[in-house]
Amino acid sequence: MTTPAEKLTDKTAAITKNVCKRHKLTKAETLQVLNIAPSSEVEIHLIVEEAEERLDPVAFLEELKAALGSATKRVDV
Repeated sequence: MTTPAEKLTDKTAAITKNVCKRHKLTKAETLQVLNIAPSSEVEIHLIVEEAEERLDPVAFLEELKAALGSATKRVDV
C-alpha cells in the first residue's frame, strides 16, 4: 500500500510541518496529515480533534494543499 507521504521531499515535509505547527496541531495529527495528505474538509475533521474549535478547516486545507502540492493527488491503493 502506498501513501502520499512517499512523494514528499524533505522540503515539502518541512513546509507541511510548519503549516501544522502554525495551526497548533499535535504531533500525532501532524503525522496523520503527512501520511494521508487530506484533500477535503471532511478529512481534516477526521484527523484534527475538535477541528471546528481549534482552526478554520477551509483556510487550513488551502494552506495545506499549497504546501503539499502534487502529494495531495490520490495514489492508487
